Amino acid sequence: MARRTSDRYRYVCYVLNKEYSYTMKAIAELLHLSPTTVSVAINYISYRVMMSDVPNEKNSFSEVKDELIRTRKYIEEKNMLFRLKMNARRLKLKK
Repeated sequence: MARRTSDRYRYVCYVLNKEYSYTMKAIAELLHLSPTTVSVAINYISYRVMMSDVPNEKNSFSEVKDELIRTRKYIEEKNMLFRLKMNARRLKLKK
């Protein structure tokens, strides 16, 4: 049985595609979804934005964007710490 995507995943797909210009294939790989599922999610949210109350949708988008920014900063910090640890290990091995 196929896994049903939540609205949160749909918002993330939409924001990554429309705001950050990620391709559907890249989003699918990132979120471990099929490209078709990503396409349907983006179209679904686009339709909701077009047909419904846009200010309510924008609150959800801003929450998702903020979360993505925090996640990106966290990943960058983790990568920097990992590189520092690896450099320290290399220096110890050279001694």
